[in-house]
Amino acid sequence: MKHEYKKYEFTGKTLNGLKQIRRLADGVVGGYIESEKNLSHEGNSFVYGNAKVSGNAEVFGDATVFGDATVFGNAMVFGNALVCGNALVCGNAMFDDNAKVFGNAKVFGNARVYGDADVAGNAVVAGNAMVFGDAVVAGNANVFGNAMAYGNAVVYGDATVAGNANVAGNAVGETDAYRDLWKKHFEAKVFGEFKGLRRAAVEYTVLSNFNFDTLPASVTEIKIDGVTYVKKTIWTKTN
Repeated sequence: MKHEYKKYEFTGKTLNGLKQIRRLADGVVGGYIESEKNLSHEGNSFVYGNAKVSGNAEVFGDATVFGDATVFGNAMVFGNALVCGNALVCGNAMFDDNAKVFGNAKVFGNARVYGDADVAGNAVVAGNAMVFGDAVVAGNANVFGNAMAYGNAVVYGDATVAGNANVAGNAVGETDAYRDLWKKHFEAKVFGEFKGLRRAAVEYTVLSNFNFDTLPASVTEIKIDGVTYVKKTIWTKTN
């Protein structure tokens, strides 16, 4: 499809058959796409960093794909959706609204993630699964088949939701601390990889400046860029 208005151009650099883009408004060099059908010239959507979009995949609206994320197949990322880190979105998967996928998470098949839902860590959402509302799927969790996770549901660790199962509300233990951790980090625009929540201790890697005040009160230990901090009266570095 030809556009009278162009939001970006190709830089001439290629990577594995994909073409690097440059935003015309400010000269920002972006990621890689196979053709203009992969990234709309309308809206504020863009592909940054080493992210790659190919095949019949489409990114449009105000959606953002960045980091080392990959979107391909017939996947659609739109609305205010965010795909980052090493995330993989493919098949007929759809991401929209304010949904986020990051870390090493994978969404494929006919899966749909929307609303304010988050998919992170090594989580997999596949088949005809749906994750929406304020749901969080993270860790090594799997949601597939015709399963749904929605509302305030949190699916994490090695949990699996499959078949026609539905998970809603605060369905998994330690949800309050876990949910607060994810949501507050996103509000603070801090992106990291969740490592574990055990006895009110959390370890993860933060990719930008971290504000300790964003942590739930129950968290007593964190690890940032290889340095461990323990909460006593105040946060103190231990190594």
